Amino acid sequence: MLTIGIPSKGINESLVRVLRIALSNSAVEKILVGINPGSVSTEIPLNLMNDPRVAITFHSEDLGLYGNFRYLVTSTTTRYFMWLCTDDSPTSEIGKLLNLAASEDYFLVIPSWDWAEYYPGDKSHSLERHPGPQPLLISNKSIAESAIYAEPGWIFGLWNTKYLVSIFPNRNFDWLDVHILQRVLTTKRVGLVVVNDRATIGTWKWANRPPNSVNPKGHSPFRAIAFQIGIAPSLLFLWPPIFRAIYKRFGNLYRQTKVMNANK
Repeated sequence: MLTIGIPSKGINESLVRVLRIALSNSAVEKILVGINPGSVSTEIPLNLMNDPRVAITFHSEDLGLYGNFRYLVTSTTTRYFMWLCTDDSPTSEIGKLLNLAASEDYFLVIPSWDWAEYYPGDKSHSLERHPGPQPLLISNKSIAESAIYAEPGWIFGLWNTKYLVSIFPNRNFDWLDVHILQRVLTTKRVGLVVVNDRATIGTWKWANRPPNSVNPKGHSPFRAIAFQIGIAPSLLFLWPPIFRAIYKRFGNLYRQTKVMNANK
């Protein structure tokens, strides 16, 4: 019923860590690992590689993070899918997400989650955790506002595979994650689950690591703006005054791009 897709650049202990976590959850039927070319600092243990639930693909060329994301979800045959990055940790209460997704026919179910610094040296997260925001789904206005200010961490919830494949863009671009979140939020088929074992999104503030760009030369706002224009009618249908926030986001994308490229 559920496939977990793990994208990785090279092979390292962090990849082995999340592979073990995914295998420890009985709700997981299949684990797909997509490995972009990169440094190899360890080996994947044979007992993990030979587990029948695990399928590992070594890409001959670097697909980039979004390209690897696309490869993993389009290779999935189960009804539900989750991405799991090597610096994150999923909730162990995946059964709650599956039950809600099936009972309400949701396209995306997001568990409660935290940000925490990730330290690859000892494969651990900081004990200092910061609660991550959740979308507000109480009215058309709150849904539209949550979509325009979508938090990228929400993509690591539980997805309906067929729906996710249908909305995933064919080409990579900066802020692609925000686009797919806007698409799903405007359907009003997103659910939230409070879990005791909160999911963790690893952060790298200690390393001063800037956000990755699709093009090695730097970030570009143009495709993100084009896709924002494309989703605008759905947002305006939910709440027409969101037009101001849509227009403001165009300027914000330009400014963010300028700042990130200056800091590269």
